[in-house]
Amino acid sequence: MSDDRAGKVAVVTGAGSPDGIGFACARHLAEAGHRVAVCSTTDRIHERAEELRATGAVAWSAVVDLMDPIAAERFVADVVEHLGGVSILVNNAGMTAVGMQVENGSIADTNDELWSDGLHRNLTTAFVMTRAVMPGMQQRGYGRIVNVASVTGPVMAMRNDVVYAAAKAGMVGLTRATALDSAPHGVTVNAVGPGWIATPSSSAEEIEEGRADTGDPGGIGTRRPGQALDLGDGRLSSHEHRHVAPRRMAVHIESWREQRSSRQAVVPQAPREILVKGAAGARRPLRFEDAKAGGHVR
Repeated sequence: MSDDRAGKVAVVTGAGSPDGIGFACARHLAEAGHRVAVCSTTDRIHERAEELRATGAVAWSAVVDLMDPIAAERFVADVVEHLGGVSILVNNAGMTAVGMQVENGSIADTNDELWSDGLHRNLTTAFVMTRAVMPGMQQRGYGRIVNVASVTGPVMAMRNDVVYAAAKAGMVGLTRATALDSAPHGVTVNAVGPGWIATPSSSAEEIEEGRADTGDPGGIGTRRPGQALDLGDGRLSSHEHRHVAPRRMAVHIESWREQRSSRQAVVPQAPREILVKGAAGARRPLRFEDAKAGGHVR
């Protein structure tokens, strides 16, 4: 395999949990031969790096709070110093940090502090990291950025989860806008929208929802929540996906058209093309039939 396709420097944020999406992505990138830098807010991130190195991978780790823009810039500079210029970025940091209590709530229950904290944790972290790596990617004419968004916000919503939904919807907007700006420089930006994924941060109710099977033809019907490894295969970070930008992949969606729990809001039956967005130069809007056929979204 040629040098332009493997052995690049990849950064994965929010990779501290051994069973989380971030570390699953890091493992796949390491297996692909990339040098991997991982970060989280606690010392456990060094254990993840040791696990990667035990497989023969080149890995480096740092404890960093990406809600501090200066710390994020410093982290990227340290990665460049230790491993080289960053070519792949997976923005996975968000949800909640270990040791911190983040309360969900309706808009009436959300004060300024909770609103600011949620947006910074789930959206601004992706912004500052993307901004930090973009100049180097554009200078080298190559970059792959994958934002871990959610179906919550862009597709559906949960009751008493207003901040998270707003932040993840904002991440999809950030993905699209950044993709348009960076595409001429060889940098693609995509978002993955997980549905019910079993991770240590999942509640018992969320795990149970993932096991549900509504019988909806548009659902997956696997009777299990998705796994972190389902999202971490690295295809959107590969050289071969140079034409996929911008795109949002909705992963493991059950029936988003009907109310499935006391927390989930009823979502109108919008056109199904909302599930897959792509830019293939077709000069017409995408239709759901394109997604089913697989011939339009390349």
